[in-house]
Amino acid sequence: MNTNANVSSMLQDVAHRYGIARYSWNVENSLYKSFAAVKINCDEGTILLKPFVGTIKQLQSVTMMLEELWLGGYRHMPRLRRTITGGRFVVLGNDKYYATDWVEGETLDESEAHLFRLGGALAKLHHQTIADDSQSRNPSCPTELKLSQLRRYDARCRGIRVKGRGRTKDQRWYVSLLPQFSQMADEAWEQVTNSNLRHVLEEELYHRSPVHGDVTRFNVIVEPNDDIRLIDWDRVKIGSRWMEIVNALSNTARFRPVEMAALLRGYESEAPLTKEQRQLVAALYRLPREAWYAYRRQGANEVWNEELLSVLERTWDERVAAIDWMDAWANGGRQAI
Repeated sequence: MNTNANVSSMLQDVAHRYGIARYSWNVENSLYKSFAAVKINCDEGTILLKPFVGTIKQLQSVTMMLEELWLGGYRHMPRLRRTITGGRFVVLGNDKYYATDWVEGETLDESEAHLFRLGGALAKLHHQTIADDSQSRNPSCPTELKLSQLRRYDARCRGIRVKGRGRTKDQRWYVSLLPQFSQMADEAWEQVTNSNLRHVLEEELYHRSPVHGDVTRFNVIVEPNDDIRLIDWDRVKIGSRWMEIVNALSNTARFRPVEMAALLRGYESEAPLTKEQRQLVAALYRLPREAWYAYRRQGANEVWNEELLSVLERTWDERVAAIDWMDAWANGGRQAI
């Protein structure tokens, strides 16, 4: 549904359900989607209407967590809007939507101050207390579950044939680095199995964290007063805060130690990390995750993510230097930042 006529028809129904009488609207596109949301200007304020791709059960979980986070005092996010009948979302045929307040501002820039605030916002999120029924369904710790998935990616990468016909220049570069990918992974796996770090992982069984799930520069809004708000909460869940720190570093700090240090300082200003916790974050950061994501097999054929592959080759030296910096941060205390 991306034509003006279709959106207008849908909005009439949605407006009625939210008790909106008069409004104007425009479609908002994102980096990856041509119909990411609808911005609605009305007497009740400015609202963002978000299409949801997933099951109703997943949408129930997402909207419940958004509301619980807000009620728990977390403010680095938009407020969920309820319908006039109290519903957290709307279902129209096969389409599902939820609504939040509109967040006004600019996407995250390279400012150390803004990255510091982002780190603090993530720490506050990870230490929010919300209802969690996932523990009874899956008692494993979230980081362990993610590591199990990454081990499968690692094994797939190690199975790449060294010689292959018709490979592009980027693909040949990738294959030439297979020994380095394996060495990095071996070092990280060895660190993660260290008894002290295993203790950090086991703590997740008792202190489970909500995570945003998609922290990128485009999902971080800096408001005019410099406050930080995270948007696009479709992947919010109980998850691994350690993996979220690692992903946030990769997606926002651009492998630049100054920016990485700012985000980590912000995080520790709200939730100081022990030496073992720092070492776990550094070990997870060492895993060549994006290298694994760039390759998969489809039957007998190799399937490459050419865009990611190009980015990897262009930034590889910076990534390796960032890994070294993370090791110094983990083992050198505050001198590294």
